[in-house]
Amino acid sequence: MTEEEFRLADIRSKRWNTWIALAGAIGVVLSILVGFSQVTAQSEAQVTALNQQWKQQFYRERLELYRRATETAARIATLKTTNASTEQLDGSMREFYTLFWGPMAMTEEAAVESAMVKFKAGLDRNLDGRTLQTLALYLAHVARNETNSAYLEGQSASSGYGTNAEILSKMAKLVEKVE
Repeated sequence: MTEEEFRLADIRSKRWNTWIALAGAIGVVLSILVGFSQVTAQSEAQVTALNQQWKQQFYRERLELYRRATETAARIATLKTTNASTEQLDGSMREFYTLFWGPMAMTEEAAVESAMVKFKAGLDRNLDGRTLQTLALYLAHVARNETNSAYLEGQSASSGYGTNAEILSKMAKLVEKVE
């Protein structure tokens, strides 16, 4: 082999080595990019899962608070209707006001807040037990509508008792009728 042929073979060998090194570098970069995209996808999936868990936990807690508030309102109305002892009534009213000024204020949607305010107005005006029963029932209907809407993630929830706006209007008329 001549010196020229040896030099050409050496150049070809160096070219192959360069291409092989370049292909290796490209392979490393692609591996890093694929790995990074997989980690990013996994992280996004974990964040989505955590957000979903948080929403479910918040929904359950809200549902429990709505249940407690509507149960307390119904108990107050029933106690007033049956002329129960002042002690029983005072305990239930304390529970309602505690929910009203605390936990419900943290979790309630606007329609439930309005219904709670209207029920409280009925209490403040010392409405009779039958009127308070109706207000408590309306409060429960609004809470159910809001719960259904949250469960269906904003989709309209059908209600045989009307929309929240209609129910709140009925509540306002009941509370104002006494004035």
